[in-house]
Amino acid sequence: MNRRHLREHQCTPVPFLARELAVYVQVTDAEGTYDLVLELVRLDDMMVVGRASGQASITDRLMPSEFIFQLHPLEFKRPVKYEFRLSTNGRHLAGKSLTVVELGQGNAKREE
Repeated sequence: MNRRHLREHQCTPVPFLARELAVYVQVTDAEGTYDLVLELVRLDDMMVVGRASGQASITDRLMPSEFIFQLHPLEFKRPVKYEFRLSTNGRHLAGKSLTVVELGQGNAKREE
């Protein structure tokens, strides 16, 4: 399976207001009930600029579980690096960075 993840987002001008952003998360090797929290953190000052949460009940540890978090509205005030952080029951699970650049300052890059 070929998976691609967006690492860079181009917008013009900065600040940029995203009315809504959907984030897809797939969790494996889990069973039970979890309080999931997804935060978007601006890394230059560690400010949480977006947050979504929900409860998940996972019944089969051998099957992947999928979730979609809706973050809205989000304001990207500066062209800097941000990070999505997923946690459950107070424990950090994963993170994924996103670099915001103004149009003309870079190209959208994808990693495989």
